[in-house]
Amino acid sequence: MIDLLDHPSIETRYGAFRTLTTLNPNDPSVRGEDMKQQFTLHVIPSEQPPLIHITGRQKTELVLFGEDQSFKAPLAITAGKHIWITSRAGQSHVVVTRHEVGKPSRRLEIIPEVAEVVRTVVDLGATYPDVVQMLVQAERQHNLPGKIAIDALPQAGRTYYRPAADQTTGGSSTRVGHEHMNPNIFPQIDDAVLERQETEPLSIDEVKEEVESADEPAKTGDDAQPPSSAKSQPAAARRAASTEAASADVIETDSAAESAPRRSRFKSVLSTISAYDE
Repeated sequence: MIDLLDHPSIETRYGAFRTLTTLNPNDPSVRGEDMKQQFTLHVIPSEQPPLIHITGRQKTELVLFGEDQSFKAPLAITAGKHIWITSRAGQSHVVVTRHEVGKPSRRLEIIPEVAEVVRTVVDLGATYPDVVQMLVQAERQHNLPGKIAIDALPQAGRTYYRPAADQTTGGSSTRVGHEHMNPNIFPQIDDAVLERQETEPLSIDEVKEEVESADEPAKTGDDAQPPSSAKSQPAAARRAASTEAASADVIETDSAAESAPRRSRFKSVLSTISAYDE
């Protein structure tokens, strides 16, 4: 798992990091620094291109893949309303200043390493949103040596297409994992989203929108059931109920032209469930 921290894929690299910190937050290879209880800063040695990963949900965490990342000059960015980070072209240092009405100003000259600048602005009162703002500004102005990724977690429930050994026959496909397999490691994607992706692939932004809307509380009404009743059912029972509902939906369709696409989607759902159960 530690070797995957150097994987070329951003998703794989951060997925390995997230798994290691979930298994043991005090593992020396991934242990982070507490930034005044605002967030945790992790600096991970890496031979791959520099990467800064930011979390936008569930936890406040900043991960630097590459311990020698430095800001590029000329530089003029802010961390919140009162902190400025500047550097002129050719300078080997950055100047961090804090100006606030009614309080004494502070000015520090430090090395341009990203991790050191983050530590300094936090000491001057910057919050996690302030640090994220600072890094996003730097990326937009091309002041960072690499990329920024946000919530680049692997997604459970994908379909893996296995190529045929002899290249003469079609390969097989199977669904890998389930949205409820790995809590707190993988984002949960609703079955309806996965079914829709089989016929109408969604973009990353659309998937996130579907996931966030699924997290909203259900509407109340005469026919609404308590949320706990659905969660208390076993996964097999929920799948069976979903399959029965999908089957009834197909049967009740009057038009043959309209029912054909539904039958196709229904068969794909059954094949997906069968692959998962195997």
